[in-house]
Amino acid sequence: MGSKKIRMGFHFFQDLDHYTIGQVDQWHRLVGEYSGGFVVLLSPTDRAIPETILDFFLNRNIMPIIQFDYHALRQADPHDVDLLLSHYHRAGVKLMQLAGYINQKEYWQDTSGTNSILEQIAEAVAWFHQLAVVKGFAHVLPKMVPGGDYWDLIVLEQVLKAIEQTELGLTSVVLSYAAWTFGHSLLWGEGGHAKWIQALPYQKTVSGEDHRGFLGYTWYQEIAVNVLGYKLPVILFDAGRKKLDVVADSGDEFVVQFRKIFDFLVDPRKQTLLDHVTGVCFSFVPDFSSEELVTTIQKYMPRWEGKNNYQSEEQVVDKVMVIEPEKEKRKRIKHYLLLPKYEWGIAKWHLEAAIPFIQKHHATLGFSLEEAYQAEKVTIVMDNDVFPDGILGELHEHGCDVRVLRGDGTKIAALLAE
Repeated sequence: MGSKKIRMGFHFFQDLDHYTIGQVDQWHRLVGEYSGGFVVLLSPTDRAIPETILDFFLNRNIMPIIQFDYHALRQADPHDVDLLLSHYHRAGVKLMQLAGYINQKEYWQDTSGTNSILEQIAEAVAWFHQLAVVKGFAHVLPKMVPGGDYWDLIVLEQVLKAIEQTELGLTSVVLSYAAWTFGHSLLWGEGGHAKWIQALPYQKTVSGEDHRGFLGYTWYQEIAVNVLGYKLPVILFDAGRKKLDVVADSGDEFVVQFRKIFDFLVDPRKQTLLDHVTGVCFSFVPDFSSEELVTTIQKYMPRWEGKNNYQSEEQVVDKVMVIEPEKEKRKRIKHYLLLPKYEWGIAKWHLEAAIPFIQKHHATLGFSLEEAYQAEKVTIVMDNDVFPDGILGELHEHGCDVRVLRGDGTKIAALLAE
């Protein structure tokens, strides 16, 4: 899914005090008067966002993502909630999401019960999933702090399994990812866990890279493939933010992040990394006093629209519906052992060391990356002088389960013999 299908957008004020036409119109002008993107709106539970506000966005082909506070929603009268959702559906809203970061302790500090926190989180998201999908909405999974108090990768796995067990299954599910940079480059964590195997849950620091960066959503897709057998569409939230408590040092700092992300999204070399990304929502802009910030957004957003032939809202949501049950194409190779091939030929000791591995795993031996794409599982004897940068990410993008073997000849032989 390349950049032509990615919608750009922004988080609106994350309070309930700015829903007048004048406030919305002023905000929209400051963010470039964009159209064809997303806008993230927080909804009260005792009343609806005014229909005039929803129409303002929908008439510009901007898809609202309506967020609800989970605890307020559970405490509300079910009949009132039903009426509220029906109102939004009639108004043309298609996407629903729980607000906040569900893997943080403060999110659950008022809960009690015998179930573990992981079970409570999974049950809460599964409950909202059924509530939203039954009413005809696509369910955007709630955001999580990358890492977080309750490790997000573990939470996501439990959430997907819980939703899969509901009557509706994984119908109309969209992944979400808080695309913070943590001060890293945008390529931090490329290659996923198969490349950065030293990245373990709850580690505050790691010797290499981990998923806590802009590309963390590719790690989420690994989990989706492992649990479900296929990838899900994903929307990136909080783009331009460094971490939970730091949006940007200033408006000028937000400009730097905005430009970097924009350039990343339009770079043809990055398109395999954007597979299944349907939208990027920038964090709520905290400081419109920066002239450079306003000028940059007003310059870049129309440029993005010019590069994109936006699908209609119905087409985008239909695509979400279709992607869920569409399994990855069945691979013609079960297990592929990918060996390096040098300019001078093939290392004889690689072939000899591979014999016990092939006998044990019934693997297909080869030297072709294109052939490896066709395998369900790929074991690669890694040689950075032979294989191109980003090979692991490419294999993951083709739906391969990847294991990397590194080390000197003795260690490689020992690993192949396991």
